[in-house]
Amino acid sequence: MRSGSTLLKALIATAPDVAHLPEVNFQKVLHSAKHRQELESSHAEPILLLKRPAWFQESQSYPRIPADFPVHRIILIRDVYETVRSVGRMMIGKTFDRIPGLWGQKLIATRYWAPITRNLLAHGQEHPIDSVTLTYESLLESPEERTLSIFQFLGSEQSTGIRSYSSPSNFKWKWGSDDGSPRIKSKEVQPPRKLGAKDQLRKDKICAIPRINEIRRAAGYSD
Repeated sequence: MRSGSTLLKALIATAPDVAHLPEVNFQKVLHSAKHRQELESSHAEPILLLKRPAWFQESQSYPRIPADFPVHRIILIRDVYETVRSVGRMMIGKTFDRIPGLWGQKLIATRYWAPITRNLLAHGQEHPIDSVTLTYESLLESPEERTLSIFQFLGSEQSTGIRSYSSPSNFKWKWGSDDGSPRIKSKEVQPPRKLGAKDQLRKDKICAIPRINEIRRAAGYSD
């Protein structure tokens, strides 16, 4: 959750051969031939992009994809502090920064971000040919380059990378399903926000946790 997957999905769905779907529980769909057939028959586009972030109770098991069904996997990683701060605010609003504050952020970091990120990195390593892994930060810094590489990975007819996108025509972005923030509704990749001094101090403390530090380095974060 709060990894930037709604933005990434909107960018990829700009391609004419990619269906812009609302959030779909791919774990349920891919394990059911009936659900797969229903989804495929209701969309003319050859590429169906299924996305749904992990919920808290799935931290040890996500993602669940049947080994015998061929799919392309796009693995999106976001750095720990920006993720947990956003998840906390999503849960109870801006007051999360004060109560429970740093304690709550550490809890989400160790109980949610760490196992999910570890699982995602391992999943990509287990399926190196059928997976592409990128960070949310790299997507914001180089959207055209990153999206072009994904289009090529998917075999899409889209031949150029993009940084802007359109609103979906068959559903609305909203909290609890995809994302409903002003940033996603801008329809343009926005530059990353800079952390203030207090947030940077909290990030340093969270990143100093050995388990968090180990996973961050495995994901390519070094600061």
